[in-house]
Amino acid sequence: MSQHLAVLRGAKLVKEERQGRFVNYEVDPEGLAFIALWLAKYHTFWPQRIETLKALLKDMDQ
Repeated sequence: MSQHLAVLRGAKLVKEERQGRFVNYEVDPEGLAFIALWLAKYHTFWPQRIETLKALLKDMDQ
């Protein structure tokens, strides 16, 4: 699990806070905001492509 958290920390998706020998992790809102912006670009792209593919497959089936 520590390797997964290290990847998330490296991607700036989580923050760590050390308390003695324990480490607490929390979501980094700035990292999530970046992902939300990135996903928003594809949110408009993919539905149109999927509908086009559905129409093509429907035409091929007939």
